[in-house]
Amino acid sequence: MTITITKLLITLNLLVFVAMVATGSSPVNFDGETLVRFGANFGPYTADGQWWRLFTCMFVHAGIMHIALNMWCLWNLGPFAEQLFGEMKFLVLYLVTGIGASVMSLLVHPNGLSVGASGAIFGVAGALIAALYWRKIPLPDFVVKQYLNSILRFAGINLVLGFFIARTDNSAHIGGILTGLAIGLILPLNERVSRPDNY
Repeated sequence: MTITITKLLITLNLLVFVAMVATGSSPVNFDGETLVRFGANFGPYTADGQWWRLFTCMFVHAGIMHIALNMWCLWNLGPFAEQLFGEMKFLVLYLVTGIGASVMSLLVHPNGLSVGASGAIFGVAGALIAALYWRKIPLPDFVVKQYLNSILRFAGINLVLGFFIARTDNSAHIGGILTGLAIGLILPLNERVSRPDNY
């Protein structure tokens, strides 16, 4: 199974994290100033013309547990999405849904600060849900159903948890998954797909 883009995205996230640690900040929980300096989606700055923050915030994480959880989720969802849609289309999917998540966060929390890859990861989950549920996937029906149920559980549990865990930007998660659902309905699929390695 191809995982070229998944590896690239994880590497970029880790490089940004290492650069943040190199400033002398604690990797357990970065302060707001460090997050903003490295490209967080900080509402007042973003709305004031620093629109690039809608993109850069996808590669900035608040601490070591934050990035560890997000990269674990990306490692589990990315390879199948990358194979299903193709490498370049998967990259476009990831970036566009990440920006969609950032826009939703900005609209809901215009004065807030948001970072992390989770919006884009929810976007990938949304695209997979749409493709697996509404489109013909070249895999046995029981495999499609198994993988669909797994992703639905992932999305549902994490959305619910997002309402109870402090500092979780659930608006970004919702923006990401809605953007992903829309893209997953129209993004061309590869003709050949093998069963995911983790099933």
